[in-house]
Amino acid sequence: MSSPSPASSEPPSPGPPLRALFQRRVDGDDALLRLARLRFAQAGLAAEVYADTPEQLEWVLGFAPSQPHLPVVHLGRHVNLLDERSRAVVQTFADRFAGRVAGLVVHDKAEMAARTGDLVAGIKELGLRPDGPTLLLEYAAGLELDWFVEVAERLGDVPQVGACVDVGHVGIARARVSFSDAHPGLDLAALDPADARLPELAADVQAAVASALPAVLGLLRSLGRVGKPLHLHLHDGHPLIPGLSDHFSFLTRVPVTFDYRGRRSLDPLYGPAGLAALVRTAVEAGGSGVSLTLEIHQAVAGPHQRRADEPLAGCPGRERPARDVRPRPGPNAVDLTGRRCTPRPSVEDGQGGCGDQGGGEDEVDDPGSERVAEG
Repeated sequence: MSSPSPASSEPPSPGPPLRALFQRRVDGDDALLRLARLRFAQAGLAAEVYADTPEQLEWVLGFAPSQPHLPVVHLGRHVNLLDERSRAVVQTFADRFAGRVAGLVVHDKAEMAARTGDLVAGIKELGLRPDGPTLLLEYAAGLELDWFVEVAERLGDVPQVGACVDVGHVGIARARVSFSDAHPGLDLAALDPADARLPELAADVQAAVASALPAVLGLLRSLGRVGKPLHLHLHDGHPLIPGLSDHFSFLTRVPVTFDYRGRRSLDPLYGPAGLAALVRTAVEAGGSGVSLTLEIHQAVAGPHQRRADEPLAGCPGRERPARDVRPRPGPNAVDLTGRRCTPRPSVEDGQGGCGDQGGGEDEVDDPGSERVAEG
């Protein structure tokens, strides 16, 4: 039997609610979730959890922190708001967990573009309680951004419905469209870091990737003008990464076997500067109605990427020296919980990162990328 989540005696930190994924993504017993709860409390993080059934949610809420903010719940991909039975599922969650969760995230579907009226009518028929969780429609199917804004506008008179902007989904979709405009008939997602065509295409690939940030910022501003609650799934990635191309740290880069602008790696969709722009714009656009989740769950090196000491593909004998691969902030850096970072020793140059955080997230030139099925 699980123990209740520890209550925090400290008030929530200023700024929008900040959550992270609260899941048991490795084999183990309930002790892993109790440890995760402790780590969340130490970092001042709230939780976003996954659940397909009310029973699953009851179980995970026995471990997930309820402070400093109530959890957000990501419902299963099978939930389709065009379907009456799926709306009944959403209604059950909303009624049963009123006062215990802050929001219910549900993916959009490709077929919704042709049935916008049915979608809006179905959502308006839900009996969402003023004291219950907010229903958050997530951009996930790669539809036109104008359509997503239109749905929010047509639901303007339903206060318990908001928008969930997954910056990975939006960014990947935008990059693919931009690349297709420059190379008709060639899908950016069909390329990978080992593709022999990539050296000639790299500039156009990166131009397409660079189009992601302005697209997301424009979407946030448009949704902000509608005045709906706004929830962000924050993570980074790159359309060249095979399998699941996002849900990486904002420190991730894509290693390649050729020089591109003086490096053997490519910029991701956003990077740290893009993350700062995303958060700043979301807060400006949505004010007190904004919340954030760090939806990062890929970190372990996969078969298409190298360890720091591995030879570069196609370059026999070119091995990298062993070195500390942990991210190193500047002297005035703070981590996402607001704590000031302190130096820690490095085998290379004595610089460090956030002193009490154990291991680093991803190497700048050698990111991790275990291709885990997205929840």
